[in-house]
Amino acid sequence: MHSIATITTLRRLCAKIKRLAGRKNLSIAKIAGFVRKNNGATYPAELMNGIRISTLGVVAGLVAQSSLGSAWAAEECGPPSAGIEPKVVCSGDPGQYSSGISYLEPSIPHGLWLTLDSTVTVLRPAGTANHGVDLATNGPNAIRLDLADDVRISVDGTHAHGAKLKGRSNLTVDSGANIEVDGDSAHAIVAEIDDPSATGNIVINQRAGSRLAASGVESGGIGAFHEGQGSVVVTTSGEIDVTTDDGSGVIVSASQPSTADVKVVQTSTGSISVDGNGASGVYARNDGTGHAEIEIDGSVTARGTGVSGLRSVVNNPDSQARSTASISSTGRIHAEGSAAYAVNAETLGKGEVTVVSAGQVTADGDDARGVSITATNVDHDTLVYAEVQRGGVRASGERARGIVVESAGSGQLSAAVASGAEVEAVGTDSIGVQVTGLTSGGLSRRARVAAQIDGSVAADGAYGVGVAITTEDDTAFLMVGSRGRVIGGWQSDGASRSGAHGFPAAGVVLNSNVSATLRNEGRIGAGSDRAVVDSGRYTGGVGNLTLENWGVITGFMEFASGGQNDVLNRAGGEFAFRHFADTDGDGARDTKRVAVSDFGSAASRFDNQAGASVRLSSAEGARTVDATGFYLPTTGVDNRALSADVYDMTRDGIVQGQLVNLGEFNHAGLMDLRGAEIGNTLLITGAGAAALGPGNGVFVSDGGTLWLRVGARSAGAADPDRYADMLIVDATRLGANGATRIQVDYDPADMGQLTRGNGIELVEIRDKSASAPGAFALVNRVAAGAYEYALHHGGVGEDAGDGNWYLRSFLRIDPDTPARPAEEVPHYRKEVPVFMAVPALAHRLGLDVIGTYHDRAGEDHVVLSAKGAGRDYSRQEDNDRRAWGRVFGSSGKVGGSGDSGLSRFQWFEDNGPRYGFDLEGIQIGQDLYSRLDDNGTRDVAGAYFAASRATARVDAVLGGSAGKVSMDGFTLGAYWTHVSETGSYIDAVAQVTRYDAVRARSLEGEAIAPDGWGATASLETGYSFQLNENWNIEPQAQLIYQIVSLENARDRYGNVRYADSHAWHGRLGARLVKNWEGADGQEYAFWGRANIWHDFGAHAQTTFSSLSGQNAVDLRTSLGSTRAQLGLGFNAQVREELSTFIAVDYAQSLRDSRSRSVSGHIGLQYVW
Repeated sequence: MHSIATITTLRRLCAKIKRLAGRKNLSIAKIAGFVRKNNGATYPAELMNGIRISTLGVVAGLVAQSSLGSAWAAEECGPPSAGIEPKVVCSGDPGQYSSGISYLEPSIPHGLWLTLDSTVTVLRPAGTANHGVDLATNGPNAIRLDLADDVRISVDGTHAHGAKLKGRSNLTVDSGANIEVDGDSAHAIVAEIDDPSATGNIVINQRAGSRLAASGVESGGIGAFHEGQGSVVVTTSGEIDVTTDDGSGVIVSASQPSTADVKVVQTSTGSISVDGNGASGVYARNDGTGHAEIEIDGSVTARGTGVSGLRSVVNNPDSQARSTASISSTGRIHAEGSAAYAVNAETLGKGEVTVVSAGQVTADGDDARGVSITATNVDHDTLVYAEVQRGGVRASGERARGIVVESAGSGQLSAAVASGAEVEAVGTDSIGVQVTGLTSGGLSRRARVAAQIDGSVAADGAYGVGVAITTEDDTAFLMVGSRGRVIGGWQSDGASRSGAHGFPAAGVVLNSNVSATLRNEGRIGAGSDRAVVDSGRYTGGVGNLTLENWGVITGFMEFASGGQNDVLNRAGGEFAFRHFADTDGDGARDTKRVAVSDFGSAASRFDNQAGASVRLSSAEGARTVDATGFYLPTTGVDNRALSADVYDMTRDGIVQGQLVNLGEFNHAGLMDLRGAEIGNTLLITGAGAAALGPGNGVFVSDGGTLWLRVGARSAGAADPDRYADMLIVDATRLGANGATRIQVDYDPADMGQLTRGNGIELVEIRDKSASAPGAFALVNRVAAGAYEYALHHGGVGEDAGDGNWYLRSFLRIDPDTPARPAEEVPHYRKEVPVFMAVPALAHRLGLDVIGTYHDRAGEDHVVLSAKGAGRDYSRQEDNDRRAWGRVFGSSGKVGGSGDSGLSRFQWFEDNGPRYGFDLEGIQIGQDLYSRLDDNGTRDVAGAYFAASRATARVDAVLGGSAGKVSMDGFTLGAYWTHVSETGSYIDAVAQVTRYDAVRARSLEGEAIAPDGWGATASLETGYSFQLNENWNIEPQAQLIYQIVSLENARDRYGNVRYADSHAWHGRLGARLVKNWEGADGQEYAFWGRANIWHDFGAHAQTTFSSLSGQNAVDLRTSLGSTRAQLGLGFNAQVREELSTFIAVDYAQSLRDSRSRSVSGHIGLQYVW
């Protein structure tokens, strides 16, 4: 009995000495002092890890000490029966076993199966090694202890265990008991095999509903210790409460040279709570060559400095065994206190170290870690792995770590956070997931480090880092999946680094001198807006980072120098460049800075592939603006600065991005520089800073799109500033897929003014000698008011060779002759001539309807003589009535002379648009009044109605088609005609026309519908001279007045206002008429006419303005010209009361041979 207690006490004491020596670096003298203090003497011996003290004195002292409380009652439940593993059942009233229950060698040489039924209570008085149940044998047979539900054991004293088993064969405990121990180095249940040759297994099962409690230094709930070749498995389904420093809820251990595996399993009903510095909820340690494993389905809580919720350790440098811990979806691990680790898996050996969690893992306290995995052996070359499958890991406190995977060896380090899982580190200098190589023994970091983030990782405190993947002499790899999200923390300034981990606040930190790779399909960002940083830039490392992006990265990036860094923005990927930082940790971004992304060296490349996008992210509401390093764009060959009032970082919403140390930017995707305000800029340079001047970087136009906004700073001003978002590059080169397509967003209400100087700059090329022609092309339409805006390469005048790209609303037109200089003229949009043609076409329609007297009446005397005698008007009757009708049409062209751009523009300025027209209509009328005077004169009055349609095909100002105009006309008119006895006449006509279904549509798809009204009045006279019996000549004169009023209109680009147009038209001409009577007795007439028409300078005014009504431009359209007209006509009497007529005319401008028309009509008259 005494030797067993002595060995047990010695083992506990040695373990304590070892821990104290490792923790406090105790000298041999101090250890000896410790032993004297606790045991009364010093005793040299070789204990664990080379610690030497005195053995004989220790043994003697421990034996003496253990004898103090050893009032044992042997075989208290009766002697065991004969045979192998005899069964003994204990029962009795409370207090019956106040001296404990013990079955020891040599009384159980064949083992024992002891059962305590539910009536048993063991209450031992205080005393060293006063165990509640003590079973031990040196024989080859097993010991089993069954403790029924409701069994109660309570012991008090150093090394006093509630139930203790010791042997060489299988040791089994199945307990539903409630056990309390109070004393140092005491366990509620403990089992031990201390023979290195023993092959037995230790199996301990705590059933649900039971409770184990321990208090006292280094005490615990369950302890299992093996020095042999079997295994250790502890399963706990009940409650374990431990209140002590350095204690353990469950501890399993295998000592060198044991080959035993040690394992702890907690089921979903299990609950473990430890409270004390250095305590562990579950501690699996293997100093031999076996594995250390922990499986948790329940809850584990540890509180105190340096505590561990779970701790799995392989402590043999030569071991290949694994150290693992797993937490199921029902598992809950919590550690609280300074340097508290919720899950801690370690190896000093060479085997795998893994932690897999699907539950909830939390750690609170400075230097706390949610999951910590460490391999300290420099020869370690296998897997070190952490995986969060579901649930989450959270660590809070200064220098907290959500997950840490680290190794001093050259193995593969990896961490994975599955979709839906969350990892969070809260507190200053915290890191969400850290996978890193360790320096050891003068060796650099040599591990291969990797992480897969498909869930959420956040470390949003001061100097927080979302994910840190770092090594030196091997590769680093990080994959952020499509559902992954990585968020880093904030910092008060823009450049400092944490004094704890050496990094700035960032979403992702990577480093490898060999090769680092980041593949992102999710989202990466930080409160500091430092999204990605290569920490080699701070340690002299070589930058060889490859970043492939299919997701969204917001903020800026900083890479290391000395190598080649490559960024491949794949289809669907987005870089949102910004430096809008939270500098006080309140969660609100407050400080705006220039977003400088440093790509490390001019050998670096950025490939913005088709389907990918680069944009400037907005920064609104900044309380502080730090414009350090801001680049003010320039224009012209001498790099004159643009307005500092416009391109100003202090303007709310204005951001600037800079990509520096970037040798090549290949652009096949989308680049979007639009923001809340206009004036954002992105600078790309091979230089180390924008202020260093043009670098050797090149922007390769490879078919991508550049999206900008253009506007006016003050649309209401008389001369507002025009400005735009801008791209600024060193040089350009045209790639295989062609020009970068510029898409311009703008508000037409802010535009519409004729640009000045070089125009509105969109792209600045800093190296004027390296600006590739055709590198950019405007793909969308930019128009406002009267003007069209086009993209131009180079400025104007002396700035023609500056290589920049501008929007201008004026054109430079080559002269008709080389002697004349080129001229800059307004660039009118296509709708301008189309819309200007509307009033001209309306006037033309009104003229064609009113026509002339003979257009309406034909050869009047033929009709009138139908009831008379030939050409004798005297026999007409007073009550003659006439009905008449005609169809008419015309087709022609109005256009200026010359084919050069300058001559076409001059024509437009002087006369308005060039257009071709077609007009057709039908007109019917009737005499409503007729009076024949005695002297042969006749007065006729009547009315008519006409329906007509006109269309026009309008040319653009400088040639080519611009659009079409169409309208319907519905006219009511009245006439009065006085005819003398000789056929001379005076004809007065007035009409009103409704212009309906007016449509003016450009080829660009813009259309307006300015319906309106018109009125026309005509006064015409003609005097007939008879040349002979059949021939007459009739000089004529006509004066016409018109007014047309059209509704105002608007399209997407501006307002269109039509002033009421007034026009006077005059005609002088003559008709030569031949009349004859045919063989059929009917009257016929053939005539020819010649006229000169003149419009007296009539014109229609159309005003174009922006949608806001600003920048009005008045343009005039000529309503006619001086033109000559020649025509032929023929009248035929079909029968006595019916006649028909037909006529055709040709007209041509006397000023321009290209303005001409052909017209004709066919009519009928019926007289009764």
